[in-house]
Amino acid sequence: MVQQESLGYYYSTYVWTKTQKGYLWYSLFLFFWVNALIIAATQYVLIVAVVSWYFTSNPEKRGDFSIMRGYWWCIRYNLGSLLFGSLLIAIVWMIRTVFEYINKKIMAANSGQPMPRALVALTNCIRCCLACCHRFIKYVNLNAYCQIALTGESFCMAAINGFCLILKNSAAFIFTGGIGALFNFLGKITVTIANCFVAFLIIDTWSELKGINSPLGPLAIVFIISFCMSSLFLGMYTTCATCLLHCLFADIDICNTLNKD
Repeated sequence: MVQQESLGYYYSTYVWTKTQKGYLWYSLFLFFWVNALIIAATQYVLIVAVVSWYFTSNPEKRGDFSIMRGYWWCIRYNLGSLLFGSLLIAIVWMIRTVFEYINKKIMAANSGQPMPRALVALTNCIRCCLACCHRFIKYVNLNAYCQIALTGESFCMAAINGFCLILKNSAAFIFTGGIGALFNFLGKITVTIANCFVAFLIIDTWSELKGINSPLGPLAIVFIISFCMSSLFLGMYTTCATCLLHCLFADIDICNTLNKD
């Protein structure tokens, strides 16, 4: 704590020590890791439910879509794999955060002057590479979790098997991913526009809201919230589609091994 004087008034400025800065970065990394673990556990629970439904359904009865089984398997059998997968995501998030922090410091040290074009191009290239690495690890993690639920293998072996399965059946995965992305986009836009339309009707017809000068502000908030919520829920369909592909090809391999149709 440093006290300074300005125009006859004293004020305090807090100066962080190196140890305190280290604790802050450590806490930020733990936050990233816990957040990534929650996302991974949510994906895994949904994947286990889909796997259970696929391999327990038959023409006579409906499959067992068990959410509680996913939580039990997550805690009892595969928590270490989920921790490792979320650790990879947390490391990438941390690297991107440190990069943006350093970039901000460089821009502040330049005193508002235009940055050299070579430095700007290098910064954009590094940012693009980190974003691509982040997406690649997320995709590998998702397929690894599908293999973990199917075979019970460790994370590394499941990631390798999942990657080989994608290469072996790349056409099916690309087609499903493209169609799924299209339907996800259309679903997000449809839900968002519908909610904005309903919000506009409420603002326009509700007498207590007649004092609003412009509906653009509330509609913008409704648009953002609707898009985020629709992205959250429609993301489950992408996970389910990927998991169903893994189940399908695993079922085909089993049938080929047993010489069954």
